[in-house]
Amino acid sequence: MRLSLISELNVWLDKEYAAPDLRRFLITGLTSWLNDPFSDKIEYDIAGISLFAAASVQVEIGWYALLCGYIATPLVTIQQQHYSAIE
Repeated sequence: MRLSLISELNVWLDKEYAAPDLRRFLITGLTSWLNDPFSDKIEYDIAGISLFAAASVQVEIGWYALLCGYIATPLVTIQQQHYSAIE
């Protein structure tokens, strides 16, 4: 069930033209968290300094918070910059 939800999220992120690095971070991080939400080490994939800083804020807020709609402002900024770049 969870894998199908992650798959649906991935399709939706693609349809909405999510920044590729941001999409990879979200899918990898959520998958890792769903597999073991109590783990001290959550796997996530980060490329680039700006995404690392933004991802760190989201990781601090938490993956459950992300699912509840609390998205780190730096992640929103990265997505907006991506939209501006692709027009």
